[in-house]
Amino acid sequence: MPADVYAFPDRRLHSAVRSGRISALREALRDGSPADALGFNRETALHWAAALNDLEATRLLLGSTDCGAGIEDADGRTPLKIAIGRGHAEAAALLAEAESIRAERARLDAKLRQIADGRTPAA
Repeated sequence: MPADVYAFPDRRLHSAVRSGRISALREALRDGSPADALGFNRETALHWAAALNDLEATRLLLGSTDCGAGIEDADGRTPLKIAIGRGHAEAAALLAEAESIRAERARLDAKLRQIADGRTPAA
């Protein structure tokens, strides 16, 4: 569940990405700013990184455990959709790889739950 911007008014990640200040982004992440915090249009800092084709910010945010790469903004766009729509091939590749890893992790988690429940997982 993404962090609500009103519950977490710390918008340092959004500000750092929009202004291209990687050191500020690193500091905010280190200080525990939630990477999945939503802005007023339900966008995350990763949406901004994808829109701006900021590969370093994209990598840093994807490395955060609470990144929320699949979160849709108010217009139903994920960071991947934004990167593709703007023709940012490298950012799109990073985001697609993250989505692939997330999907594989979810698939493996489902199999582990089946095993824990005493069921034989499907292939």
